[in-house]
Amino acid sequence: MAKKLGFDDEEVADIVGEDDEDDYLGEIMRNAEIPEDGIIREFWHAQKWRKTMDLDILSPMYATGLKHYYVNEVCQLGDGSFVVPVRWVTFRGKIYADAFSVTFDSQNQEATIMDSKTTFICAENLADNYHDLKHAGKIPKWGALTEAAGYPARMPNPKRIIAAGRPIYSSLVNYFSDDVSGNRSKSWNKHWNAYMTHANLPRELHQQEFHVHFVSTSPNATVSEQFQEFKAAVEATHTKPVDVRDEFGNTSCFCIHVNAGASDNPMQSEVSSHIGGKGNCFCRKCRVGGTQKEKASNEGYHSLFEFKTITQTNVFHIRGLVSELKFKAWKAVGELSALLWVPEIRSPTEYQGDLKVAIGNVLDICAAIDPSKIVAKMKYHLLVHAPYDAAQFGPLIGVATEIFESFNGVFHYCSILSNHLAPSRDIVRQLGDQEGLKHRITGGWWSLDEGGEMVLQKLVGWTEKKLVKHGEVRLIPLKRGKTTREEIPLKSTSAGRALNFGLYNPDSMWKKCLHVISESLDECFIDSWVFAKSLTPDNSKFIGRISDILVDTAGVVLVVLERFQVLGEHDELYGMPALVRRDGEVTFLIVPAKSVMFKFNVQDDCDSAGCEATGIRLRMQERVESDQTESFVIHKSLDRFIINTHAFHNAHLLRATLPRNLVAPIPLHPDREAIHHELASQLRQQLVTRKRKRAQQDDDDEGSQPRKKAKKAKRGSRRTSGQNPQEYLASGRAKRQIKPTEKARATPGPDGDKVDSEEESDSSDMAYDYDSDDDLPN
Repeated sequence: MAKKLGFDDEEVADIVGEDDEDDYLGEIMRNAEIPEDGIIREFWHAQKWRKTMDLDILSPMYATGLKHYYVNEVCQLGDGSFVVPVRWVTFRGKIYADAFSVTFDSQNQEATIMDSKTTFICAENLADNYHDLKHAGKIPKWGALTEAAGYPARMPNPKRIIAAGRPIYSSLVNYFSDDVSGNRSKSWNKHWNAYMTHANLPRELHQQEFHVHFVSTSPNATVSEQFQEFKAAVEATHTKPVDVRDEFGNTSCFCIHVNAGASDNPMQSEVSSHIGGKGNCFCRKCRVGGTQKEKASNEGYHSLFEFKTITQTNVFHIRGLVSELKFKAWKAVGELSALLWVPEIRSPTEYQGDLKVAIGNVLDICAAIDPSKIVAKMKYHLLVHAPYDAAQFGPLIGVATEIFESFNGVFHYCSILSNHLAPSRDIVRQLGDQEGLKHRITGGWWSLDEGGEMVLQKLVGWTEKKLVKHGEVRLIPLKRGKTTREEIPLKSTSAGRALNFGLYNPDSMWKKCLHVISESLDECFIDSWVFAKSLTPDNSKFIGRISDILVDTAGVVLVVLERFQVLGEHDELYGMPALVRRDGEVTFLIVPAKSVMFKFNVQDDCDSAGCEATGIRLRMQERVESDQTESFVIHKSLDRFIINTHAFHNAHLLRATLPRNLVAPIPLHPDREAIHHELASQLRQQLVTRKRKRAQQDDDDEGSQPRKKAKKAKRGSRRTSGQNPQEYLASGRAKRQIKPTEKARATPGPDGDKVDSEEESDSSDMAYDYDSDDDLPN
């Protein structure tokens, strides 16, 4: 579809259709439910799909057997009342609809659609659809208000025509584009690439490279030109839906729409026809900005603030290595990163409030380091829009670009196999073959060339995620040469020191385990820090470090925890919760395996203990000790630890379990606007100073021009009129003692003869050795 622009691409409809025809993926997409607990985990849990998205984009109908119910069409419930569905959702395993109720005027029996609010109805209660009512002559007589609102004109739904009796649904995709090198080496071979993911799939599948689909590539056509073709392909499905079959051979169709454009800043500006980060109004999401003078004013500067691995542990490593201001910046960045990388949002209002505070802290501290960065760098301002984006799309890791960047590796391997006479064609063919292979090995339908019949074949099936259960354990592997595992009495383990040891038989025999599965399905090992439920009736939660994991012959699993307690205030240095032993004593507690809730990250309080890198050890190379040494930190004994709230893993569970005052971000400044005005004043002073220096530099450059011209004229006057360069060089030979090199001697002269050491040559390849340190004359 993109031949005129000189690039090749995959057929978007075919790619999305393969997901729908896949048994496993199709079942997942058909059971995308609204959660009962209200926790936001997926795209369809957030506000965009549930509130702000155009209703015509969402799936328009519900099918039960051969009867189809469409949105914006009147239908009748089993109790005889009339409704107009506007949105279909899945809740508690059943299909429901947000619908407008229909009321009747008792005098003239005119019907009015009550569109001020919706009612939640179960689809099982629907009886007659629009065609049933029309055939039976039961279509209500609409009142003037309903007629003016245009509801009768939209009945029947226009999508009934393009569906042609088939069930019709909507599939949404996330579009990504970027410039990528076609080489695996550092040599730059620019290609503009476009990928996509299927937004109807669960978020955890979006993080798998398998579910990233190649769309197009070209070293010539820009991302905006490729997006134009992608847009045309998507819009074509709105009038000619894509046919697919499910595992039972039933035919349905779907239309494609775009959910999000998860590209980096330059590419998003390119696709949206925005001027980019160098413009005065550098934000494509709002109208903030202006001229440099306007952005440096108090009001303009303040408006800019309105609203991965290294960040998790960096504050524990850089203490004492950077200034206090930069240390605060790293703390603010770590706190914000942990908030952004959550896999679920339990309380949207609270989460957005925390996000605004954390973003404000990052912007304020970065502005304090350099006020001009807020004006010059668009990325700082875009953080302000993160709370709104989280409300619209749910957890932002669902639209993160890391998985697309990772897919560039697949593109590189396909690119290096091309002879680059028609690179986009070669790459598309290779990636198209990969898409076909993925579709076949996961049990999808495809068409045979000779018969045109759809065939279903499962070659290796879908590799499903291994299911683990809460409370399961894995025994410690047998040592080489041994056939049986050692059993030890309970009293010989750390359980013998537990406070509730008396509840168990001290002489019972147990085997040690490698790990236990927590409630969050984490593998918790020895020395893992976990939250667990106590054995008290109220199931209060406490923190412990795993000391032993034991299982007996009956399969009973016990976990021995060394108990700690959380202090009521933040650590003064790191701003994180601190852990100490209860009353300064080492205490243990035995709990069942199913009491373990989740694990989290804890760091030693090296600053208080004064830990230093005084240890020396041999460096391991391929599991063998080498003769090279390395330094390492020796942790001093101190009964105090820091809960790392900057860590990403289980950050959402940690925030939900710890007291609110220990996890809520604390604003750096109570009056941010006053601070912004002060920083704006500093910025204006910087701009004035910079302008003054530039003017002074321009004056110096202008003053140096006459001297440069005089020097150049003096050099030119050294040459006599008509004297050629070779004669000029010869005139200075005696003084400079120039000796022709071997290359000069071997250079043919004007007559084709070799030039000896006493002759001059007109060759431009003449080379000289200099006995003098002086430069050549000009």
